[in-house]
Amino acid sequence: MASNDDRSPFEKHLPAQPLGDSAESDSDESEELEEHEQEEKETHDNPELPTFKSVASSLKAFNADGTVRTIIKARKSAFVNALIHLDGKRFDFTGRNYLLPLYDRNDKDILLKTGRQVEKSTFLANNLIVTSSVKSYNKALYVSPSHSQTRQFSNEKLRSAVDGSPIIKKYLQDHQVSAQVFEKGFTNGSYIFLRSAFRTADRARGISARNLCLDELQDFLISQIPVIKECTSHFPDATTFMSGTPKSFDNPIEVYWQESTQNEWLVPCKACGKWNFLDEKCIAPTILYAEDKLPPGPVCMKCGQPINPPDGRWVSMSPGKSIQGYRISQIMVPWISGLKEQWLKLLWKRDNYPFGQFANECLGLSYDSASKPITRDELIECCGDYSLWNPSGITPEIVQQAHRGPILTAGVDWGEGNDGSERGPSGKVRTASYTVLTIGTYINQKVWKTLLIKKYMGREVDPDFVVSDICRICQILGVKLVGVDWGHGWGVNNVMMRKLGPDRVVQYQHLPKLKKPLKWDPQGFRYHLSRNFIMSELFFDMKHKLIAFPKWAEFEPFAKDILAIYSEYAEYKREVRYDHRHSDPDDFFHSLLYAKLTSDIYLGKSRKYTRDVCDTPA
Repeated sequence: MASNDDRSPFEKHLPAQPLGDSAESDSDESEELEEHEQEEKETHDNPELPTFKSVASSLKAFNADGTVRTIIKARKSAFVNALIHLDGKRFDFTGRNYLLPLYDRNDKDILLKTGRQVEKSTFLANNLIVTSSVKSYNKALYVSPSHSQTRQFSNEKLRSAVDGSPIIKKYLQDHQVSAQVFEKGFTNGSYIFLRSAFRTADRARGISARNLCLDELQDFLISQIPVIKECTSHFPDATTFMSGTPKSFDNPIEVYWQESTQNEWLVPCKACGKWNFLDEKCIAPTILYAEDKLPPGPVCMKCGQPINPPDGRWVSMSPGKSIQGYRISQIMVPWISGLKEQWLKLLWKRDNYPFGQFANECLGLSYDSASKPITRDELIECCGDYSLWNPSGITPEIVQQAHRGPILTAGVDWGEGNDGSERGPSGKVRTASYTVLTIGTYINQKVWKTLLIKKYMGREVDPDFVVSDICRICQILGVKLVGVDWGHGWGVNNVMMRKLGPDRVVQYQHLPKLKKPLKWDPQGFRYHLSRNFIMSELFFDMKHKLIAFPKWAEFEPFAKDILAIYSEYAEYKREVRYDHRHSDPDDFFHSLLYAKLTSDIYLGKSRKYTRDVCDTPA
């Protein structure tokens, strides 16, 4: 939209003017607000700070009894500035101009991926209070993972802001409204409900809310988040705010970040013109700050000159997504950048924290720690530019390719179709597990290529359907052998043997104390596997790109099963063991393991040979 504003690009990004400071006429103000709202709708995927002055227009309206009432129209940031008082003072946006789009844009879903102590909880509290104050009969819901976090937010953020704000305290609070820890009422009929949802979303069920806040998103069970979001399904204008501090790349907050616009606060360098992404590369050596050779604050990663965070602007790294995601780091906040003592504290964290902790806590960046046997980046390196075969639409071309190519082997890891939220008869939460079929082949002497993956979910979890469908796919594609999990699926394995023939089904059983990596049990008609050793072999192959995966966009949903696995050292056994959280399935990993191991056994490949060739050029 064209604008007649002749200010410089940086002047246009100055903080909005507080409520009531404008001297323009009511009609001009109303037109200006409408024009700004239209502009924001047209630039939904390119979030920028407001380019018009923040104004409030006073409109006259008549009540049913003929009396006149005044309607105030303003941006949310102006209401926050006018209504919210913290520590006895109005909430000030000076130095916080990066917050203005978060308040003023009419986005339905907002995600904050932040470092610690950057006012994310204050942002949530301000939104809840102002919306409840301005909109009569509004219903809002705040949910955190734990009871103690919800109680702390209610007492420290909500109650202190309400009690410390003169207008809200005088006109919107009295002895008749609820002031409980988990329920806050207002005299205009609005309510804020507060709940916790650590293992289950049951405490949030039954609440209908127009505004939903999910705090500390990284600690939620990812299967519970859609359940909680159903609380807003009644309202077409519902808004959802999600916030938290990231951990690893397979954490819930990173999952939603990948589905967001990924807005980053880029800061220009006045010396060389480079726009800087705020991370550890923008922090100079400690000695330069200690000797006052540099002012406290970030520097340009190209020329090393100081840069000023308030000069920055939001830029979307993944435009077109429905969730507006914002990353806020400690580098950009005004109570750290520009203050020597605070900046030196940040430098101490940079120099003494493990980098993963510094990336999470201070920079608001996800990081895969050493406890992960393989990282997301390493899996991406294994991905090619091909697509998987569609198990629901196997074409004649695919069948021809399968029968003319090298021998195919399949792997099946059996699961019950649980998402990690169900409870058994004893009340214990069941481990998330799904049946997964993987088919692939060796494309040369070293590399095993994944060709088809199917995870049985929803209505397809019925065991009879699963077995029949797996046999159908294997028969159509001419799969030579199928490796299956014995421990969980010994019953369905017998059915599969009757359908495919006993010579085409290879059973595997993991044993924790097996001295050999692999041992045949003729009586049980199955292979015994040394679980940790065999899993380490597969991680080795992936790290050395001896496993080929399809395009990352296709493979990412299955890669989560691999990234869910973590390693820990058992001191009493003096060995590394692998495990996963009960809410995060690892079924594809084991399905892949059985499929590739079956190929190795059939072709007579030894691990020694694989290790010898892994360092030679392909």
